[in-house]
Amino acid sequence: MTFKLPPIAKTAERLLLEIERAVAGIDFLGYVVRPTHTTVRRRVVSHARAALAAWESAHVAACRITGTPDDFRAARAVWASYEGHFRHADAHRLRANLVHRFPWLPAATRPRRFPLRLEGRRITLHFPRTAA
Repeated sequence: MTFKLPPIAKTAERLLLEIERAVAGIDFLGYVVRPTHTTVRRRVVSHARAALAAWESAHVAACRITGTPDDFRAARAVWASYEGHFRHADAHRLRANLVHRFPWLPAATRPRRFPLRLEGRRITLHFPRTAA
């Protein structure tokens, strides 16, 4: 003999499960939505770090950034994409930590116009060291 819950008890049990899921956070479109705040999904943060680290290993050495104008445009596009994603969450400290981890980021992603004669040529930019 199995015990069956009345329909009201089943509904209450389902409701409690839904509330528990909501408190734990709902994973939705790159964000974890909680009742009090929204965070960026860990996978998105790790992909952002990997993309910035790859650009850094290819273009940054000892307070110098070297690349073509297209390289700088690509870095700016990647950072703008992730920053736009982070803006929809409570990620102020995350952005600050990424800028701290990649001190070249503001210098490399600053809006700038390159003269036509520099297209295809490697450019070197210097960026200040930040106090750690």
